[in-house]
Amino acid sequence: GTSTLFNLREENVMTTYREAAATGFALLAQQYQKSQELFDGNFWFGGNTLHTCLHYMLETKQTDTKGILVTAKKFYDRLVNAADWWHDDYAWWGNAFVLAIKNRNELGYGALSYNGLFDALKSDARDCCYKLIENWSNQGYGGDLDNSAGANPNITGGTFNTQDQPPMSGRNSVTNEGFWILCQQL
Repeated sequence: GTSTLFNLREENVMTTYREAAATGFALLAQQYQKSQELFDGNFWFGGNTLHTCLHYMLETKQTDTKGILVTAKKFYDRLVNAADWWHDDYAWWGNAFVLAIKNRNELGYGALSYNGLFDALKSDARDCCYKLIENWSNQGYGGDLDNSAGANPNITGGTFNTQDQPPMSGRNSVTNEGFWILCQQL
């Protein structure tokens, strides 16, 4: 017999990656319009959501008619100094800002009236990079387990900060790769 998996179209559910991506984008875009407090406890969610929305708009050749970039910038400005965020959060935001900067015209922000926004994004992207630079360490890895504070709290250059050494404060690939990409993009 025919599996119900093959009858998805009859049940009015998404049937293509394109439809799934469009639905996902619509939900992410809605997140920015819902609440000013949406990302308060999860600064990195805002950066990741922005990055994902920008990629979607670029891949589908859409401009930012929903004002996602402007709203994201407001979230960033309100939250950037609200807490001592994990350092990899700044890589998420910085890389999203650089993506917007490099694709300004494609996103519909080519008018001179947006120069102030893009000057601020350039400054914010550099500030994000400096947050990562100030916590970097050239000290080599000392073994299999020195990527987390529990294994070796003396290894700096991690996701959070060097104060109090909370869990996961050691270096990890997310921080390193986000930092590396941001440095190359800048």
